[in-house]
Amino acid sequence: MDLFAQAWWTRERPRARVAAMLDSSPANAGLLVEGELVAFARAISDFEFKAVIVDVIVDASLRRAGLGRRVVSTLLNHPALGRVDDFELYCDPELVGYYAQLGFAQPAGTQFMRLSRT
Repeated sequence: MDLFAQAWWTRERPRARVAAMLDSSPANAGLLVEGELVAFARAISDFEFKAVIVDVIVDASLRRAGLGRRVVSTLLNHPALGRVDDFELYCDPELVGYYAQLGFAQPAGTQFMRLSRT
């Protein structure tokens, strides 16, 4: 929960709902340093055609040390996602170049859309 408190989109998530999310997410990646979770990412997938990588978070004090690359790479190589054709993610504009270095690109003509229940 300390790591989730650092990201604007996860800081208000209740502990019980985070636990339920983790229980139902078969593709998660995390890094521990001295017993503390310092980087995390997970994928939502149909396990055949698409996987969406979400909640990529790296502890602010350890950013620029390659931890984000490690958790994303772990998901890209996760055994449960081995048959997936396309991996997608969405990110803040300042991170587009970062994810481009990992091979991600915005498909022409696409636009991110959301319907929120909160």
